[in-house]
Amino acid sequence: MKFAYHTSWPPPEPVGCLVLFLGEERRAAPPELDAALRREVRAALALGVFRGKRGQSQLVLTRGGAAPRLLLIGLGKADALERETLRRAAGQAAKQHAGLNLAAAAWVPACAAPGLEGRIGETLAEGMLLGGYAFRPYKKKNAEAGNKVDLADVALIDPARAATAASMERGVVRGEAICRARDLGHHPGNVMTPLRLAEEAAGAVPWVHLDIAGTAWGV
Repeated sequence: MKFAYHTSWPPPEPVGCLVLFLGEERRAAPPELDAALRREVRAALALGVFRGKRGQSQLVLTRGGAAPRLLLIGLGKADALERETLRRAAGQAAKQHAGLNLAAAAWVPACAAPGLEGRIGETLAEGMLLGGYAFRPYKKKNAEAGNKVDLADVALIDPARAATAASMERGVVRGEAICRARDLGHHPGNVMTPLRLAEEAAGAVPWVHLDIAGTAWGV
């Protein structure tokens, strides 16, 4: 999965869904979005179903603008917003992406996040990778799965410059490392033997010299 950081809308490439992270106090589309998408957000909020509460979400099929879908994700009250809340919200969005057959999505952190300055991009990227994680090597493929599209590109749109590209990259590195560790742990013991685990470790850090003494472990 590739991540890109932009400070303006729309992103250079088309996206299948725009995700807005909104709190209870501020439930409005960023003014930088195009007029058609802002109208869609206002119409969705006017229904009174989505109130920005923590864990709440609403999917909207748009009638215009630069994204055919809007996904609203609630973060709760700003004074109670913590890093873990934002990380879980990103994971929630990633899980919902999985059912939409998207190749590309854009995320906008349209929320105040006191105390998280400099960590918003990092937290969103990490949560996205962990929430979208799936281990499939031993699953049988069927016709339906053959038509499934995996999310390949995520653009973080940050007109307010609440995040940074460097922060986002830190989250990508941490998220990918955790997913790699999950992969290793999910393989059965007869596949992920001690020797193979050591070889995987050596491949992950090729700049570090490791002596792998397989016979000493009885493998």
